Amino acid sequence: MTKTVFVTNINEIKHLKVTCKSCGYAMQLPINSPFSGNVQVCPTCNAKYSLEDIKKFVNSIKALRETLRANENYSNLIIEIETEEKE
Repeated sequence: MTKTVFVTNINEIKHLKVTCKSCGYAMQLPINSPFSGNVQVCPTCNAKYSLEDIKKFVNSIKALRETLRANENYSNLIIEIETEEKE
């Protein structure tokens, strides 16, 4: 089964929220400013993870936004993100 998570104009995306599955600690990664941290463990429960791929995703959003801004044909594009529900 698929559920819609969010529908937005890509220019309205301000940050991504990343949540630790182990303890629920959440952090927001800004889209408009550089994220320089290289978190290797959760600051609350010390669960191991890396934000490198998340940072790549943030940079991809920035690049897509710039590409769309440069071409007025895409100025009203809406992005829909869906996830599969795990049973």
